[in-house]
Amino acid sequence: MAATGMSRDPVRASHAHVVIASGVRWLALMLLGPLPWSARVWALPCLTCVCPSQRDNAQRGRAHRTVTDRARQMVWLVARWRPGRDVVVPADSRFAAVELLEAGHTQVAVVTRLRLEAAL
Repeated sequence: MAATGMSRDPVRASHAHVVIASGVRWLALMLLGPLPWSARVWALPCLTCVCPSQRDNAQRGRAHRTVTDRARQMVWLVARWRPGRDVVVPADSRFAAVELLEAGHTQVAVVTRLRLEAAL
């Protein structure tokens, strides 16, 4: 399998026990919206990209781009698709990086969980 890497499995791991999983890391951007047959809001994938590991990029002679860099590019693309509309991006704490938060468009708001000692 191409572009495989090793990462910590957050579901099966704990502070005392680390579980490493091998596979391809995907980054998915979801569109939140109501569907006519459901009373709940659904998350529908509208844009995905593969995020190869740093080791895989080195083996292939490519420059490594972090997951945050790829997320920033995906958010910019969606903002470009929707000119004049505000884009709200709810993200988990992995995307609480200053580079992603300050590089946003004027119409993009990133909602994420920051650490208490975050130096903004």
